[in-house]
Amino acid sequence: MIDYKDIKKAINSIIGKNFTAKVNSKDIKEGFERPSFFVKLDDIKQQAYDEQIYRSITIRIFYFPSDRDSNSIELIEVQQKLEEVFDLKLRIQDRFLDIDEIESNIVDGILEFYFSIEFYDARDTSYADKHRYDDVVDEHGNEIEVEMMEKLHIKE
Repeated sequence: MIDYKDIKKAINSIIGKNFTAKVNSKDIKEGFERPSFFVKLDDIKQQAYDEQIYRSITIRIFYFPSDRDSNSIELIEVQQKLEEVFDLKLRIQDRFLDIDEIESNIVDGILEFYFSIEFYDARDTSYADKHRYDDVVDEHGNEIEVEMMEKLHIKE
């Protein structure tokens, strides 16, 4: 099962291997060194099924260049390198997830680079196993014996 922290670790590791700028783990409001990256998981959607969970996540990578004012070439170089590094697949643990539609914006001298991943993850145990109806009670708190559908026998 892939945890959100596994996704963030994988992203941070890829950035660390391909760039000299550090990945900032503090809140941006606390201050940070330049140049640096900030990684955020956003637009997290989950749809649960009995045996598996579907997840959709947008990964946003912000790059704060060395110089606040004179940075256009640096931003373009970092943008192009991010596009190369996060091309088609994202490796998380032993799985390779498809990267969907890479986009980027430069606003107020900050590069925002983002893409989405979608994947299904198996549950550790099935939902039905965790939520058995063994302890069903009536309005007085008396236990009612319930027989699961797979155990019912049709009397003819």
